[in-house]
Amino acid sequence: NNSIITTTLLLPSHYSMHKLYAKWCWERGWVVKKKCKTLTTYENTQNYESRPIDDDTQSMLYWPTGTQGKQVYSWAAFHDFWKKNYPNIKVTEKEKASPHGVEI
Repeated sequence: NNSIITTTLLLPSHYSMHKLYAKWCWERGWVVKKKCKTLTTYENTQNYESRPIDDDTQSMLYWPTGTQGKQVYSWAAFHDFWKKNYPNIKVTEKEKASPHGVEI
């Protein structure tokens, strides 16, 4: 039998695809720029600002002087990549999350 078992991994409802995109860009050295504060449409990636240097922090340096940002892709490309390569990872809809933080 060549059947494949498919399991869906539900991320907590406080995540969103847009937050994951912004986090991914941040970890690669960029701050995403929205075209409008109320909408989730983004500027061209060439307009993203460099992540701030954190040389003045007392703990471990996460983005020290001289660190170069890595290439990032547009929201649309990120979303298409996610849908193609991670179709079984979904963000739990807020209405389906229990009040105790346990996903239903």
